[in-house]
Order: sequence, then structure tokens, then C-alpha cells
Amino acid sequence: MLTEERPSRPRRRGSGGGPLEADGDPAEKIGRVGVPAERPALADRQEPARPRSGQAVLAEERLPPREAGAADYARGECDLAAVPERPGAVTSPAYDITVAHAPRVTRIDVDYAYPPSFGLKPRTEEDGGDIYAPAGTDVRVRIHTDRDAAAGQLALGDGKTIALTPLDSRTLSGALRILEDGSYRVALADREGLRSPGETEYFIRMLEDQPPTVRILRPARDRTVTRLEEVDIEAQAEDDFGIDRLDLVYSVRGGAERVVPLDVPRRAASVTGRHTLYLEDLDVQPGDFVSYYV
Repeated sequence: MLTEERPSRPRRRGSGGGPLEADGDPAEKIGRVGVPAERPALADRQEPARPRSGQAVLAEERLPPREAGAADYARGECDLAAVPERPGAVTSPAYDITVAHAPRVTRIDVDYAYPPSFGLKPRTEEDGGDIYAPAGTDVRVRIHTDRDAAAGQLALGDGKTIALTPLDSRTLSGALRILEDGSYRVALADREGLRSPGETEYFIRMLEDQPPTVRILRPARDRTVTRLEEVDIEAQAEDDFGIDRLDLVYSVRGGAERVVPLDVPRRAASVTGRHTLYLEDLDVQPGDFVSYYV
């Protein structure tokens, strides 16, 4: 006898070569074969032709419509030699079922190549996704997936797309230049047509280059000194993209300015420089003044 069930199940692949069922799609029909416990008399029934032992019985399951290229039927075979010759229920062989899903993003690495005017070295941010960089920065994202991905693209917030290039079966790469704020999603597809439109939205933020801030730490105010004193000057500077140089500029009695480069690490976001003025070497006299800035 033939019974019907209409369960709701995720997309599955049968180990016997069956089709792939979409996540959440109900199977249209699943057939079960059984033998009645009590058979009718020979006079009341016609015995159907029974396949010889060792022949295969082919069963078909009709599946719902799906994307082009997907299989339309599930096929399974069983050997009648394994079917017991007795009345009662007959149990089919056991089959393995594997739930399949579209490729998903597991990690995003972002490579930054800054404009030459910034003097910044390229850097890589691992396991990120959101992009923060000044205008003109070239960015390359490397997408890592949980299963093999055949193709992918970056879907930008303004509707444009950027194709991803496979680096290996589970890594894809794409490049863009930062010109304005925006966002992107990662759309992926495998070789069988399973697609993920990208559930997570990542931000793109263009950073404005702010001028550095500079302040003198010592002396904290104007001082009156003798012509034999030594005056220690300490200054600090900060910048969002790093300090290139820090100079002390001073003059005596309003004369020509003299520049003293302070020893600070280049491209550090915050630096502190120090210098000592030996007033005796400046040939100052009572009533003279020394002005300075950094």
C-alpha cells in the first residue's frame, strides 16, 4: 500500500545520489512500501509479477520545483535479495541525510594601502569587516567561508557591485578605493547554485585628516632667568595619522629664528621632544628675552 506524508524539512542530500532540498521547502511526496499482514485468497487476487531475487526496484520521489539545473527526482535502489520472504512490514535500507546550506562568511581580513602623501605603511586588519580609512585609500578585503564557494560579490549600499576573485576554494578577494561613506554586504554562491545574499552589513567610513595638536609641557609659563641658566623645553604633538617631524623654533631679542629638529619617532601618533637652551651660549644680556615655539 502507498501512504503519503508532507513533512517540512531543510534541504538535504541523500547519500545514494539524491537531490538537494532547499532549507524550509516541504517534500511533495514520500512513498513507503508495505506488505499487508493478511493476504487475500488466491482466487480473489492477481499476483503481480515479482522481480527475481537480485533485481533492483527503482523508487521515485517527486520534489517541488526549484532553480534551473537542480535535480527533479530522488532515486533510490534496494536489492530484493535482502528483503525477507515473509509477510508483514518490509523495512527499506537506511540512508544518510546531510543538510546543505549556502556558503557563509567566517572571517574578513582588510588590507589598507594609504595614499603616498600620508607616508603610512600598508597594514592588515584581521578578522574585521568594517572599513575606516582616509580618502584615496586602496582597500582589499579577503573573505573566508565555511564551505567551498564558487563565486561572490560585494553588494555596496549604493546598489553597485564588485566581483570577488577566488583565491582558493574557501577564500575570495575584492578591492575598492575609499571615496565616501557607505556600506557593503558579501553575497556568495556555491557550484550547485545555493546562494547567500549576505545577512551582515559592514560599514565604510572615510576619515577626515585632522591637523596635529601641539603643546609645550615645560616651561609651563614665562620665566625670569639668569644669563648662566639652562632652560629645558619639552613639547608634545599628536596626530590621527602620525607625526612626521617636530621642530623647536626660537629667537633672541626678536632676531632671526633658529630651528632645532627634535628627536622623535616618525609616523607615531603621539610624540614628545626635548631640548635644552644654554643661555650662556646665546650671549644674552640682562633685559634680553628669548621667545620660542614648536
